[in-house]
Amino acid sequence: MKLLDKQLSIDFATTIEPRNTFSCAPVSDAMNIYAKTDTYLVIYNTHLYVRSTNQSFLNDMIRIYGNQSNEWFGIERNLEHLRATFKAHNLTMTNYFPLFILNKPVEDADSDAIHLIEQEQITTYKEHPLVSECFCFDEKNPDIFGFSYIENDQIIGLIGCNKTGKQTIEIGLKVDEHRRGKGIATQLLNKICHKIQTDYPDYLCTYTTQFTHTTSMNLAISNGFKLAYVGIAANHLKENNNR
Repeated sequence: MKLLDKQLSIDFATTIEPRNTFSCAPVSDAMNIYAKTDTYLVIYNTHLYVRSTNQSFLNDMIRIYGNQSNEWFGIERNLEHLRATFKAHNLTMTNYFPLFILNKPVEDADSDAIHLIEQEQITTYKEHPLVSECFCFDEKNPDIFGFSYIENDQIIGLIGCNKTGKQTIEIGLKVDEHRRGKGIATQLLNKICHKIQTDYPDYLCTYTTQFTHTTSMNLAISNGFKLAYVGIAANHLKENNNR
């Protein structure tokens, strides 16, 4: 079984088969970080996979989508219908995103400007202005290692990775806005992807962003990643107890 299918089988608490699949199951620790919501949907190879803690919601989804091909699931008309279905079951959409996976072997980037950040050094970067996309500082999804790009004694790029599921390691990257377009992001991506493939061969290297961040998506595609699936997350609305 492919690593992606292994992780998805955990995320949906069922075997991943090439058909629309609906599963009623709670969140588990081994799930990918994005799947740890009350309700999670993935469109993967034209099929719709849905896990929810709400059986009534699942019944409606089976009735509406159970027998159709779902490659056009993301059109606005359908998303409006999905939001209405969420609302009817006291759910609200919290994320709608593309997930990319590394799709080919990556050669190491040989540059004196790139420096390894060991796991025990990561906390020293917590206040750095570029760190927001690189490390999560979360014990449940531990940071593993990273790299800095240093020019004239200044860090102008950071990249890091953390474990986000039983089979997944995710990459986060940020380059100083005044130094973008110089190939720094590509060098950092190649460096970290090569190390993940070498040191963690049993993990899937993932990259997520938002659909409006076209620069980020194109960076991933041009550096050996491919779009694996589209994910949608939803949580139950909190009841308003104010009187």
